[in-house]
Amino acid sequence: AARGLVEGINDKEFRPNEPITREQLSVLLLRALQMTGVEQEAGNLLETLQRYQDREAISAWSESAVAAVTDMGIMEGRSAAGFVPKGSATRAEAAVVLMRMLQHAGYINR
Repeated sequence: AARGLVEGINDKEFRPNEPITREQLSVLLLRALQMTGVEQEAGNLLETLQRYQDREAISAWSESAVAAVTDMGIMEGRSAAGFVPKGSATRAEAAVVLMRMLQHAGYINR
């Protein structure tokens, strides 16, 4: 939290024991990549999010992160048409996206 990787839910709550949603995970992944110095290319936010039928469910505060980690191939939708932004990330999903993030940042060979 002191370095800006995570923030509270609001000014008074942190909720460290709650499950993390897929859109929250996308924000954390993008922040972590930025901390490593990885620059993401500015893609077309609307074009990227168009691939998801549930794009309207993606919160405004996470749209750019969802688009960025999707464009980089770090996260994918749960199905061909749905990102499922409010769904909890599974342990398996978290492990896969952490591995992809480390590969993208050059810390692990592909």
